[in-house]
Amino acid sequence: MPKNPFELVVLVPSSHTGLSTTGQLKSAASLSWTGPSGNIGAIFSDFPNIPTKSLEAIQQVAACPGVLVKLGARLLFRTAEFVRTLQCYLESLKENDKFTRCTGKAAEVGWHVECRNSTCFSTCRLLCIACLENKGSATSPIQLLELAVRGEVVWCPNFHSPW
Repeated sequence: MPKNPFELVVLVPSSHTGLSTTGQLKSAASLSWTGPSGNIGAIFSDFPNIPTKSLEAIQQVAACPGVLVKLGARLLFRTAEFVRTLQCYLESLKENDKFTRCTGKAAEVGWHVECRNSTCFSTCRLLCIACLENKGSATSPIQLLELAVRGEVVWCPNFHSPW
């Protein structure tokens, strides 16, 4: 995956076009349209480097069933993970030191799940690399990158890859 920014495409079925955030979504997009059946499309060419209100609108719309989200060249099949990562990113925007916040949240999660690995180097609470390695579900940097992509974490500007 290329480093930020990404092109993000959101396709909203007509059943959700009445949401208060769809208008905001269209006005903030680099390009937007309404199809003949009432479906809405919006392209953000500089995601996630857009205003916070637009990120919040994307989060709300992406959480709706039937909404399609495409990030770069990938159609996302795990929009719940994307929405979760976007929520975490939005929370981090309020912080001065995002790296410390993310690392601290990762350590907090490790403490809650009783991670005994004191050398855990995860910088994201959504992807505990050391625990994955210890359980044998990730053994190589390529597999870890695949997990970050599948977990919809890799796009986040705060995510610091250990590889």
